[in-house]
Amino acid sequence: MFAPAPAAIRYADGRVAEGCCLLVEPNVAHRLEARGPAEIYFVEPTGRAAPSPSLRERICAILPPDEIGQGFWRDWIDRPGSRPIDPRIALAAAALDARLADGAVRLADIAGRSGLSEGRLRHLFAAEIGTPFRRYVLWRRLRAAIMALRAGEGLTGAAHDAGFADAAHLARTIRQMFGIRAGDAFRRYP
Repeated sequence: MFAPAPAAIRYADGRVAEGCCLLVEPNVAHRLEARGPAEIYFVEPTGRAAPSPSLRERICAILPPDEIGQGFWRDWIDRPGSRPIDPRIALAAAALDARLADGAVRLADIAGRSGLSEGRLRHLFAAEIGTPFRRYVLWRRLRAAIMALRAGEGLTGAAHDAGFADAAHLARTIRQMFGIRAGDAFRRYP
């Protein structure tokens, strides 16, 4: 999380961290208390993607090495750049994105488009992307909804554009994935 004014993270165990750049380890109960606008980046803990060079530089320019720690974030920041993805998986990912608004995205349909069996696609997809197929579908739906919201679409329209049943389904998914209310995620500050 990056913010122009210091924000706070309150952990379930009572610890509090404050600053303009805060990193939270995966699967740790916490509450973010931003005091204004903030940029929040969510990194899938099972993903294999490395941070972009600009994001890596931004984090390292603000936080001293001891605040980055030795766990997930240190490993992520030190990760070398990603190698090219298998073209069959790139094709499957593109087919998946094209079907998001249609509702259910079935592994069998995507496997047919990529020229792989379902079992092989499931295995290779997780190995290449670093996230299971269903989880990736959910991330892509969330991304599509966020992009629609940023483009000025209302919550219901954004939910439908991304293949969610309705705005409540999108809100529940945001709560499950990020631990925050949809209204808090998309609040605009002056």
